[in-house]
Amino acid sequence: MEIRKVKIPINLKLTFAVLLLTAMTLGGYIWLAVDLIKNDKIAYVFEAVETQNQQSAKVLESRLKQLSTFHKIFRQVGYHNAAVAQIFQQNTDILAYVEKVQKGSYKRILNPMSELDTSLNISWDELTPNKYQLINLADELYLVESLVSNEKSSYLIIPAHALTELLPSSQIYQYDIAVDNKLLASSKINLEKPAQSYGIQTKVLGNNIISFRPYLNNIVFLTQINYSSAIEAATALTNKSIYFGILVAGFIILSVLFLSHRITTPIKKLYLASQELSKANFSYRVKLSEADEVGVLGDSFNYMASEIQRYLKEMKEKSRMENELKTAQLVQQSFFPSNFIQGHNFKLEAYYQPAAECSGDWWGHLSTKDSEIFIILDVTGHGTAAALVTAMMHNTLTGINELGRENPSFRREPSTIMEFLNKSLCSININLNATAFIIVFDGDEMRYSNASHNPPLLFRPKESGDLGKQDIQPLNENIGSRLGENINSFYASTVLNWRSGDQIVLFTDGIIEAPNSAGKAYGNRRFLKNILSQFNRTQSISPNDVVDDFKTFLDGTDADDDITVLSIQLHDLKIFQTFDEKLEVNHLYERVDDSKFATVIVYDELISKTLSAIEMGEQLQAIVNRKEVETRKSPLRPKEVQLKDRSQLHFMHQSIKELSEEIDSALVTVVQNDSFSEIARYLKQTAIELVQNALIYQRAHNIAKPVELILGRDENYYIVEVTDLNGALDPLVILNKAKRAFTERTYEKKDTGAGLGSSMVILGSDEVAIKVKKDEYTQIRCIISKYKRLKEFKLKNNAIYISKG
Repeated sequence: MEIRKVKIPINLKLTFAVLLLTAMTLGGYIWLAVDLIKNDKIAYVFEAVETQNQQSAKVLESRLKQLSTFHKIFRQVGYHNAAVAQIFQQNTDILAYVEKVQKGSYKRILNPMSELDTSLNISWDELTPNKYQLINLADELYLVESLVSNEKSSYLIIPAHALTELLPSSQIYQYDIAVDNKLLASSKINLEKPAQSYGIQTKVLGNNIISFRPYLNNIVFLTQINYSSAIEAATALTNKSIYFGILVAGFIILSVLFLSHRITTPIKKLYLASQELSKANFSYRVKLSEADEVGVLGDSFNYMASEIQRYLKEMKEKSRMENELKTAQLVQQSFFPSNFIQGHNFKLEAYYQPAAECSGDWWGHLSTKDSEIFIILDVTGHGTAAALVTAMMHNTLTGINELGRENPSFRREPSTIMEFLNKSLCSININLNATAFIIVFDGDEMRYSNASHNPPLLFRPKESGDLGKQDIQPLNENIGSRLGENINSFYASTVLNWRSGDQIVLFTDGIIEAPNSAGKAYGNRRFLKNILSQFNRTQSISPNDVVDDFKTFLDGTDADDDITVLSIQLHDLKIFQTFDEKLEVNHLYERVDDSKFATVIVYDELISKTLSAIEMGEQLQAIVNRKEVETRKSPLRPKEVQLKDRSQLHFMHQSIKELSEEIDSALVTVVQNDSFSEIARYLKQTAIELVQNALIYQRAHNIAKPVELILGRDENYYIVEVTDLNGALDPLVILNKAKRAFTERTYEKKDTGAGLGSSMVILGSDEVAIKVKKDEYTQIRCIISKYKRLKEFKLKNNAIYISKG
């Protein structure tokens, strides 16, 4: 798995996250503070402007009301009243009083203090009654109050500046009064529309805040302040808030950088440590002084690394031990004969399953000129020590065979063999014992000896009817002590005549004592019932079928001890017969599991004489009668193969390496995933052997002709076919090579090979068909079925067909 690279370090992420949070918080705070200050200040300014306008308006309103009062006094007291003179004297801003006497006739009273023109050229009738109005006389503005009541009209004239002089003086505020929407003071108040249209309000116009206060119908008092000047204090406070926020932000940034460095430095150390760990540097240790969770994590990391180191060391040791155990297992497996052995007068089937890599169970077979010897042994416990004992017991077979040359009792007396095994085990001085059972078949007798082993069971068929439990004969006579208990232990032999059809079952206690998931043992009763049922049904006992019932009982639970079951079926030696008829099939080899023996079935007189000529007849392990030949005739005919995919090659001077490479390339296109995994190896082995033999023959005889190789397949078979253009191969050569390979099983010292190639070709094929046309061609075709499992391939029969033209 690829480890990702760090794109954004965690300290940057932490710093960025904190700064972002700080910026958002401070920004929000400053914005709210500034907005609050600004709004509060604006509200205060509005209130102040309104207050200033209200105060100045009160002064003006008071003066206007006072003037109105004087106006009314003038109307009541007449022209020559002393009060009028006094009013003029005290109010110099009252310039004149005009009263309409009759239509078109007006009487004027002028203030002696005034310099107003006495003519007062004014169109009085055009003035709006009961209202203050502006008039322009000699480029001067005057304010005229017109009162009309009781059919009496009067007018009071005052200069406009008399009102503007009442306005307060201020450097901050600007005051003004609008009469008929005309501003009287020379202020800098700029209005977007007539003053009377604003009503009573305070409003921001442009860069100013203006307060409007109407009076009567056409007079408006105004107070203005510059907006920037008004909120200058708020702006200063806002700037201070911003500066403070920046200061706080700077402090936070420095703090975050410092803290992120303190926090992320140990994390970075852990990261670097993990990088070293990913490089398988388990000796690396992280050094952290923090007394927090990160420090604890560092300690955990160091502990994990040390535990991994310890675990790897243990795994290395375990792997070494497993390899040694596997080697020991392979070595021990070589101690066992094949699970199927066909002899002169017996057929043996075996099942063996160790509980661990190495087993304490062992069984062996020794075939001598005089007898057949079978030994089954169970060492106490299982494992390496027990396996070593089985190795020693296996090696004693060689000693027994050699001792039998000088003392025939070692080949015929099981008690003698048992004593030899006991002394061998006692001599190694280990605290291990073993139970054993030895049975020897000599002619029509069988002799057996027991060293505290589970008694084997003899099944002898009845002339009619099924066997019952009472018919099972346990071989339990003369049971001696276990091997290895006492070097002077005595063992006796029991002699019994066997009959054709007898079947003997030998087993170890692993199958009897094995418990299922409920803790219940398989037991003798169930074991006997299983075997008896199988024998009555088929007249044969298969260890594999016995174990199938045993596994069903276990219901998925693994057996806790080694399991070994042997079945020996006895039969009479068959008599040789010859036949007059000529059959298409000439010769057949049947291979047994260990490839040690080959059964040869002879079909006609010609081949029988041929075998006699090469002294092969005495090596036959079984010669079948005519009935068996007829029943097997059909399936033994050469198979017709319709090739679908094929690859054709030609060879003359290629080396063995070049030969191997070309065959490998051809097999890639021919072999499919429709058979056991090693099919390609067997096809290659057969092809190389046949092609190389043809090339060697040509070189030996100075012949230079191409050798043709065809690799092909159809729905059910693979084919290897080699053809040379010599036609000099004699089938007797094949038979001689096969005979030597099967019987001697030794290497032949010669320049052209070990001499085992013919047997390899035969054993690796279902059928070998040889066609020879003298001086024209020799064709050898090997056919292999598409077996799904290697075990099925190894259990196949092997046939040879010879056709001479």
